[in-house]
Amino acid sequence: MQKRLVMTPSLLPSRRNFTRSLVVGVVLLNLVVIALAAFAIYQDKLEHDGRTRITTENTSLLIEREASAVLDRVDLALHSVIHEVEHRIADGPVDETHLNDFLRGHQSHVPEVASLRLTDANGVVRYGQGVQSGTVIDLSDRDFFVLQRGNPGAGLVVGRPTMARIGKDWVLPLSRRMNLPSGEFTGIVYIDIPIEYFVNAFSALNLGSHGLVALRSVDHVSVARYPVAESGGGGSIGQFALSDQLRQLLLGHPSSVTYIAPSPTDGIERTHSYRKLARYPLYVVVGLARRDTLDEWWRRTSQTAAVVFLFSLMTALFGGLVLRSWRSKLAAAEALQESEQRWGMALEGGSFSVWDWNLETGDVQLSKLGKKLFGFADDEIGDHITEWEPRCHPDDKAQVLAAMKGHLRGRTHNFDAEFRVRCKDGSWKWIRTRGIVVRRDAQGKPLRMIGTHTDISERRRREDELRMSAAVFNLADEAMVVTGPQDEIVSVNPAFTAITGYTAEEVIGRNPRLLSAKTHSKDFYLELWATLMETGQWSGEVLNRKKSGEVYVGWLSIKRVLDDKGQLTHHVAVFSDITARKAAEDRIRHLALHDALTDLPNRTLLTERLEQAIVHARRNMSHLGLMYFDLDKFKPVNDSFGHEVGDLLLKAVARRASACLRASDTVGRIGGDEFVVLLPTLDEGKDALVVAENIRAALSQAFQVAGHTLNVSASIGLTIYPDHGADEQELTRNADAAMYQAKKCGRNRVVLYQVGMQNVNR
Repeated sequence: MQKRLVMTPSLLPSRRNFTRSLVVGVVLLNLVVIALAAFAIYQDKLEHDGRTRITTENTSLLIEREASAVLDRVDLALHSVIHEVEHRIADGPVDETHLNDFLRGHQSHVPEVASLRLTDANGVVRYGQGVQSGTVIDLSDRDFFVLQRGNPGAGLVVGRPTMARIGKDWVLPLSRRMNLPSGEFTGIVYIDIPIEYFVNAFSALNLGSHGLVALRSVDHVSVARYPVAESGGGGSIGQFALSDQLRQLLLGHPSSVTYIAPSPTDGIERTHSYRKLARYPLYVVVGLARRDTLDEWWRRTSQTAAVVFLFSLMTALFGGLVLRSWRSKLAAAEALQESEQRWGMALEGGSFSVWDWNLETGDVQLSKLGKKLFGFADDEIGDHITEWEPRCHPDDKAQVLAAMKGHLRGRTHNFDAEFRVRCKDGSWKWIRTRGIVVRRDAQGKPLRMIGTHTDISERRRREDELRMSAAVFNLADEAMVVTGPQDEIVSVNPAFTAITGYTAEEVIGRNPRLLSAKTHSKDFYLELWATLMETGQWSGEVLNRKKSGEVYVGWLSIKRVLDDKGQLTHHVAVFSDITARKAAEDRIRHLALHDALTDLPNRTLLTERLEQAIVHARRNMSHLGLMYFDLDKFKPVNDSFGHEVGDLLLKAVARRASACLRASDTVGRIGGDEFVVLLPTLDEGKDALVVAENIRAALSQAFQVAGHTLNVSASIGLTIYPDHGADEQELTRNADAAMYQAKKCGRNRVVLYQVGMQNVNR
């Protein structure tokens, strides 16, 4: 218990001095509160302006991406039409009906556009929806036509907004040049996007009562605006209203600027975000009126002013009560001082636990949140420091004690430490404790401290996760790449450098396409991005190139990272070099399907190709040939010269038989001196007899092997699909029977299978 102060009459100040001190104290207190409130209002204003700026920039970025997406689709449609039309021109006269149908079909894929039409070399509209027979629509004076006609490399031209001569609506024209096969100009294909489309899209945005959004060309011609200016037509088209501040900001041609200025059109002060479309000569302008965005801030300011006024009123009443009880003024002043200090610390800690420690007695008073923070009810743990000291984690005690001693001895302005406390259920909770000595005796000995507890367990958990993620990122064996929303590389790990040879400094800020070996087709990447957009991830094999120029096979996995609003923030790619593994797999597959001696297809691969050839022949109602042959007099070669010479002879036979075949034919070895030849496509069945006879004649010629002249021949059995069998087994069986018939009839001959040979050979 604290000692009660006993005040003698000699200690009591005069009533006048006490009243003066009280009034000064109340006034100063109110000034402090007013100053704090003003500072808070000012800080809130800065934060509000910052949020408004971010909202404006995000809105302009959203509109820029949506507008770019529309123009991308339009340009794709223009490319497709040019490809088709130039192809048709190259083939001869163009069928008007078919071409108009083709244009209508492509226009249906771009619902935002008003028209898709073609002109001739003189600027007269010839094809497209709305072109009436006998009506001449001449566009030769349009700026986009003049530019396309005079500049073969103009590419996509975004013209000035204009009144359409077909339809009589304000439109934004986009065009591309068409050429004859000789390269001569033959007209343009153009698409009109209604200005009303942009105005309607802008009107759907929630910009407040006085917000605006506009689309402008790079030379500051207004294309579309919402709300429509009273003096404008067709969505405020053609206005050149541009503030001096914006002109200065745009001198360096930045991709985006944000500024606050009154609009030259209506004089309303707005926060503007001026953003250029990434690939097109257009700007998006978004403005949020400050009179709209500051409404919420004014409401909060009014509430704060009301609270300050109420506080001032309450302190005045409290001062009156204190004045009336002047006999207990010293005790009341002390209580008021302590109350103000507690209130100040609680204000600093927000809704955190507040503690009050009497260093003389060891008593610790905690707010209701204090014990609850650690899982205790009010009566489940005592209010003495000895109840709490053992709950500090052993690993943290030394640093907490050092910080406490430093503050108690006056070395630090306040006490601040982070440590773990054991809760009622035995778990450990990270807290941050901040406190200050509020009373010392005449010798400077600390008597009382006030402070706060803050639960920082979640923050520490996130910090641990971040450290773990960083360790995984840096220690992983697979290369990792993180890209931003514009596909620029923002981070790579050490494994990336080990695999590609590029350091982080060489690739950060660049597009990952620098790794491409440029072997994949455009369709491959279109399918990759389509899968990534649809499912959020993609994985597969890619061919990339290292810094040294070496091409390698990589296994790549890409994932999209979205924020809480579903907006793309990053792509994360993980890949590894699987070149050696792929080569080993290919070698294993080759060995499994080819003869080890001759490197010809073995029985497994022959069977697979024969089955495919039968399916193809059955579908096309064609023929195929299958022949079996083995070598006559091969055994004497082995017996006389040894197996090494016999193996060399088999390799020579394989080469000579292969030389008699087409690239589409197959010769394989199925064991010993037995070979199989597959002729997958035959105009007529008798053609196979010619090939078989060529092989027989070639193998009858003497072989020069290891210094020996060797003479062998071949007995060949031949079957034709579908005459001699409807499936692989039947053809194989009959070809084998025909071969044995050839050997039986004297060897060195070709025998075409005939019904009954199976029984004769038995």
